[in-house]
Amino acid sequence: MTLRLTFALALIANSAIAQELPNAAPAAKLSLFFDRPAEASTAGPVVELLTMDADGTNVRSVASIAQYPVINLPEVSPDGEWVAVDGWKDGQRSTDAHVLLIHLKTGIVADFGMGAMPTWSPDGQWLAWSRYRQADNKGGVFIGSVNQQLEKQIHEGGWAITWSPVGHHIAYVKQGDLIILDVISGVGHAVFGEGQSPYRYIMHNPKWSPDGQRICFIGHRHDGTSEFATVSADNDSDDADLQVCCSAQNFNPDIGRSKDGRKITFPGKASAGKRGQLWFYEFETKGEPQLLEGQPADRSNSGHDWSPDGKTLYFLSVK
Repeated sequence: MTLRLTFALALIANSAIAQELPNAAPAAKLSLFFDRPAEASTAGPVVELLTMDADGTNVRSVASIAQYPVINLPEVSPDGEWVAVDGWKDGQRSTDAHVLLIHLKTGIVADFGMGAMPTWSPDGQWLAWSRYRQADNKGGVFIGSVNQQLEKQIHEGGWAITWSPVGHHIAYVKQGDLIILDVISGVGHAVFGEGQSPYRYIMHNPKWSPDGQRICFIGHRHDGTSEFATVSADNDSDDADLQVCCSAQNFNPDIGRSKDGRKITFPGKASAGKRGQLWFYEFETKGEPQLLEGQPADRSNSGHDWSPDGKTLYFLSVK
């Protein structure tokens, strides 16, 4: 089984991006392992990956990683067979994050190495991720082949990179702005432009629309307020076409987007005596965010992503 999965991960070698990407360097090899809960001890609860149908029914447990009891920010691969997360072992610092790939049918976990906030290329052959700077590691945003034959740092000062669901474009945060970059041509642009952003900073995990035309994010303004908003990713547009959706004061920055593009989903903040739950906002009806039906009310539910066909929601949950 390990051999079959290793072969499945060895995907690219001669893809268009591999041929065109300059200055890409070899990376370390994947470490594959079965997660065996009996062999791992944790100081606290283990975060589980749950799933439920789009109509709020059929909630079930999919996976957990005892060796990495804290996992965050799931992203489903385009073929629906893998979920990428970032994870931490007991006692690790936030900067020690690893990118982990969970094979849904077998439970095998592939340790992709140091990194956080992974996202998939549209063909599933590449990952984009952020990496904290450490003494022996460069920080910033990166892309690399899933089989780890190639890796390239995109921007040392960037953060929270995310891949468009169509084409070769990526977006990442640079303080109060978003940078859009074509990874083939190397041509990019800032959405707002230097000194023009209305935001003091933009939170991690922005989300593209299914057609790759707009990006949704949480922006923090200079007066301390925060909001969900979308902007155009089009370099030919005269302005960012900023459209504010609703307040983000009580919500965390892991945005999901329904496959029909009509709504965004996001986790609410937990507080004393109140568990974090998933909420949604509809672009057509607007109004205030609504609680997502069907999720377990006796658990805190957070990071999430929709399956490629839009029929299933994967989300992280803890008692």
